[in-house]
Amino acid sequence: MNVSKILDEVWPQLRPYQQDGIRYMMHRQHNLNWDDMGLGKTVCTLFTAIYKAREMFEARDYDGYQHPILICCPTKALFVWREEITKWFHLDSTIYWGTIAQRKKIDKHKAPFLITTYGMMKELSNSTWTGVICDEIHEVGILNQKTQTYAELCKLRGKINFSFLLTGTPIRQGVIDNFAPLHFVDGNVFQNYWQFVNTYCITIATAFGKDIQRNPRDIAAYRSMIGKYRLRRIKTEVLKDLPGKQRQAIPLQMTPIQAKAHHDVLEEYIYADDDSIVVSPNAMTAILRARQILVSPRLLGIDDDGVGLTYIKDEGRTLLESGKPFVVFTPFRQAIAIIADVIQELHLGTKIYTITGGLNPVEFARQWQGFQDPSNKNKVLLCVIKSGASFHATEAADCFFLGYEWDFNYNVQSEDRLCRMGQKNFVHCRYLLHEGTVDEQVKSRLNSKNDASNWIIGTDEQYKMMLRKVRAKID
Repeated sequence: MNVSKILDEVWPQLRPYQQDGIRYMMHRQHNLNWDDMGLGKTVCTLFTAIYKAREMFEARDYDGYQHPILICCPTKALFVWREEITKWFHLDSTIYWGTIAQRKKIDKHKAPFLITTYGMMKELSNSTWTGVICDEIHEVGILNQKTQTYAELCKLRGKINFSFLLTGTPIRQGVIDNFAPLHFVDGNVFQNYWQFVNTYCITIATAFGKDIQRNPRDIAAYRSMIGKYRLRRIKTEVLKDLPGKQRQAIPLQMTPIQAKAHHDVLEEYIYADDDSIVVSPNAMTAILRARQILVSPRLLGIDDDGVGLTYIKDEGRTLLESGKPFVVFTPFRQAIAIIADVIQELHLGTKIYTITGGLNPVEFARQWQGFQDPSNKNKVLLCVIKSGASFHATEAADCFFLGYEWDFNYNVQSEDRLCRMGQKNFVHCRYLLHEGTVDEQVKSRLNSKNDASNWIIGTDEQYKMMLRKVRAKID
């Protein structure tokens, strides 16, 4: 196996910023790759890993002390990683997944890459791997040093030559999210959790202990420190030829039935008509019910589509008749079938693909790869927002958010399934906003969290932009 030749062939196909990222990772044993979604973290990480393990690959010494490279990822991404390994490097990979009986039949050291889920990590922790790649670490608990997944990962720490922790969304709760990955890549410096908190975090004493705030104690000092450990670029700064995207709020007026149901579940905790009754036992449930009603009252058994579905039906017809596929994102899995029914009512023979939580990796790959098939333009992809990761949807340049998540990372991650390398058109992201409802609270929270994240882990250009905003307010 001439690995050097393979790498020489791939290198010219990479963009300059990807080559720069590889150079950065080459000189580090343990890496945090926090590049923006859609910049090609996968191929850059694979290139660097293959280069670091090239002597073992060429010797095919997989049964000795040095074992192949272990790739851990969410279940839905298993075949995504295999596809990238095959497409770019023409190398073999083994997927370690399935029932106990199926896993016993798998030769874990047959191929240079073993791809598995985080749930399988415990079974593999006694092996000594050459390197470990961990994908989508924000989804599986590696941003929290108390999780079992993080504990299993740390067992591998002393047995590997190199590692890569990948995510495009490294902030969930705040600066404290960075302790666990920093402890993993440099345990000598980041030894103690509370030392990290006292050094970098703002804490407020409460009756229940310390409340750790989202932003760091000293933003400039924290950014200087974190910049030594993580690779972070965003699309607008390095993909100058990417068509870009626009996030647009579409104000909608609820139908009479929808408006009454929304009001009653929030204010009275109960809605009833001749055919249905909806009860909310507490305030949290009432908010959830209100959000479901905004997606479609049909989610709660109320005989009314809601204005959002009507909007998608009208706009969707125009797009499909123009040969333009589109994507609909929603926070509720139960809404997928309802949206599909509305699209089928157009009688255009549209092929509908769906991505929801719980799909096995084979079906997950079949759905998104089917949508990506360029031979058919009469198609729609329906996706639960929290499932909107680890796939491409660049066949579409239009997407609708019928409801959205309170964590802005999930929404942005979904947007970037369309807005990424391979996209040839400007991407339009339409958020269907029902004015005077809980939607507006969500929108406000999304914007504030996005700004806070940019203070902590944004690029230098983002940081400068934030400073300009603050100074403009002062002036």
